Amino acid sequence: MVTIRVRFHKGVFIPEEPVDVPEGQAGVVMVETPTEEKVDDATEQAWQELLSLVERYGLQTGISDLAQHHDYYLYGTLRDEAPQ
Repeated sequence: MVTIRVRFHKGVFIPEEPVDVPEGQAGVVMVETPTEEKVDDATEQAWQELLSLVERYGLQTGISDLAQHHDYYLYGTLRDEAPQ
């Protein structure tokens, strides 16, 4: 499989750089919409925030129950203190 970056111009997709595929080769073009890019940005931002919290509260303070009580550390909700 080959990835080819294209631009849509006057009804056709035009490659952004030279393409080395056989003449007449069929393929599929997937178009990223602005909505998908915003979701990707939001997802990336959420991961970065989570990693920051893990570094700040998990690694530096040695919290051993971070995975089990992540809502407590993220949002301040009550922890389930039932024995495990």
